[in-house]
Amino acid sequence: MKLSHLFPVAFTTLSLLVACSDGAGGPTVSGNDAAAGTDAAAGNDAVAPGNDSGVTLGDPTPISIDFSGKCPAFAACGGSGVVGAWDYTGVCLDDPFTAVKQQCPSTTVKNLVGTVRGRVTFTAQTVNRVSKVDFSATLNLPASCTAGQCSAIEGSLKGAFDSATCVAAAGGCDCTISSSQTRGQTDGYSVQGTQIVITDGGKYDFCMSGSKMSYQPSGTSNDPKGFYELTKK
Repeated sequence: MKLSHLFPVAFTTLSLLVACSDGAGGPTVSGNDAAAGTDAAAGNDAVAPGNDSGVTLGDPTPISIDFSGKCPAFAACGGSGVVGAWDYTGVCLDDPFTAVKQQCPSTTVKNLVGTVRGRVTFTAQTVNRVSKVDFSATLNLPASCTAGQCSAIEGSLKGAFDSATCVAAAGGCDCTISSSQTRGQTDGYSVQGTQIVITDGGKYDFCMSGSKMSYQPSGTSNDPKGFYELTKK
């Protein structure tokens, strides 16, 4: 489980690829992403938040996710003293719908809002993450990618999100989606220079400054690109 795995459905499945229709088979959502794999189902690695960390999910303060695309500048500097409990106090993400827009460039997004409350607790050998993410958005998928088959797209989206409703709009579809996910997991980790490396293969460039720790997924990570800030308790 990766540091940014606090976004199990909200951002893994935001990269759903809505395939352009050929007018015969109709639009589809790409296989691997649509199923959302173990992320969407919370899978075998999900546990009740707080059960193995000794803290309750209600302790962290909910914060708004910044989707402006204007994330703070970041430079990895590393640091010592990661052991302890850290709450998320800032999350800024690049456009989470990039994959959709690559397939359907005319796709537009409105009313995209989200909140997260989460805690990352490091011991000398393990890192525990507990989190709750809520988000909602409306996608306008153009006729060129939907062939007007809004019910088919709605059915696909319902397999990945808690709620999905699609209605016809100007030949395309307006799809309102929302999801609320709670997750928790413990893994081993190591600090290697200016990176935190999780035993599941996740790597994160980080920089500590006083009671703050900022990080970004490494260039090889599939995690949502952006800027993440933690504040030590």
